Amino acid sequence: MDCVVSKPKRRLLIRADGSTTLGTGHVMRCISLAQGWRRAGGAARFVLAEATPSLEERIRQEGFEYGRIRAVPGSVDDADGAVAAAKETGAEWVVADGYSFGSDYQRRIKDAGHRLLLVDDYGHADHYSADIVLNQNLSAREEWYKNRESHTELLLGTRHVLLNQRFLQYRDWKREIALVANKVLVTLGGCDPDNVTGKVVEAIKDLDVTATIVVGGGNPHREALQAVLDSLYSNLRLVANVSEMPELMAWADVAVTAGGTTSWEVLFMGLPCVTLAVAPNQKLLAQSLATADLADNLGDACRVTSAEIREDLCMLMNSADIRQRRSEAGRRAVDGRGGERVANALGGETLVLRTMAAEDCRRVWKWANDQAARQASFCSDHVSWDTHREWFEKRLHNPSCRDYVASSRDGLIIGLARFDVTESNSEISVSIDADHRGVGYGERLIALGTQRFIHDTRAEVVTALIKPDNDRSLRTFRKAGYRPCGRIVVQGHKAERLVFERQNR
Repeated sequence: MDCVVSKPKRRLLIRADGSTTLGTGHVMRCISLAQGWRRAGGAARFVLAEATPSLEERIRQEGFEYGRIRAVPGSVDDADGAVAAAKETGAEWVVADGYSFGSDYQRRIKDAGHRLLLVDDYGHADHYSADIVLNQNLSAREEWYKNRESHTELLLGTRHVLLNQRFLQYRDWKREIALVANKVLVTLGGCDPDNVTGKVVEAIKDLDVTATIVVGGGNPHREALQAVLDSLYSNLRLVANVSEMPELMAWADVAVTAGGTTSWEVLFMGLPCVTLAVAPNQKLLAQSLATADLADNLGDACRVTSAEIREDLCMLMNSADIRQRRSEAGRRAVDGRGGERVANALGGETLVLRTMAAEDCRRVWKWANDQAARQASFCSDHVSWDTHREWFEKRLHNPSCRDYVASSRDGLIIGLARFDVTESNSEISVSIDADHRGVGYGERLIALGTQRFIHDTRAEVVTALIKPDNDRSLRTFRKAGYRPCGRIVVQGHKAERLVFERQNR
């Protein structure tokens, strides 16, 4: 009889909290990350210091292991508890999502030998030693993380938005924009301690609309809200702790939402919305959505009046043009592949970058004369050893050149990212060793090399020039965050110009 040995699952230990005051967003986006990790064949366990019963039940319903830490969030005891849980679970990665996990917490996790993904929203720590910092917000800025270790990788912006797997079936779905909107979805977070939902109900109760009002399991005002709706005899219905949120968003014409995790869901679903900051940490996101013309922002939910909500909502409902524009822009901003990108960053081979040195001369010469490299180059002639050696020596001592050699964790040399700096531009070129092509190293090297270069030089824009028929390179640079920016001519050849811009531009 054959003995079949299954490959052990790679495990995550997820440390996040949720409560009436904290809200549920930290845990909910970590559930989305855990779902993506599970789809890739891994397993995840949650540990929480603070949680509502409904949030605990949600984790269990999603099929994930769950435990508690008896410690003050972000404290030494908290970090030690997370380390102990990670060791017990056999977790390679610890994921920490919350504003209590500062520089000391990160260092304690790292010193214990674990790899760390820190999920952040506004650059709250004094220093970052995590292996990866994820900030999925429109407002994410590379400069927030300038005090970080050289190995710390940044995943910034909406390309990395974490969506619940239930939404992914709508990737290719197209919304039909009604001439006049009359179906309203109201969803203001899992807790809503100040009963902003009641204020929105007051705003829409006399409108000619059909509305679904969603409340979380931790909402303390649920019974009072239901009593109000029962007294209205209107087309307003209350639903609690729903799992069919994608279907509700597909049904609705417009939404009134909190400026938290739900914002990414409505953008992905192309659902035009009015946004309220139900908690202080939502103000920046709500404002950034308005600045990008992705949503209306009514600001602090405790200060806005029902009349103001009603006025803004009616204006949006009566403008099909605005709803069409925002619907399309939202779908572009959140493409539904963020979880896949983050899971790949966690599960993919980690590359280590170092500055190119004298001992790399012959290796770089070999890469330069590789057949595929010559075909991709704008000068396809063979490079002689003497010519290369002279060029290499000059480059090593040229302050306008930054070159990074990449290796795997076990020491295999993978490739090279070269950067040439001028007064007005910085240009990247990449070489991957022939033995390591086709397995995703290109995208990782481009992304990591670009981040390292920007961190070292404070460059604003990096340009890549690629032959139009080099489809593989064009796709790889786009995946790494470069965007097409027209064509130019290079040494008599047409070239696609792609650019990468600093996040704080």
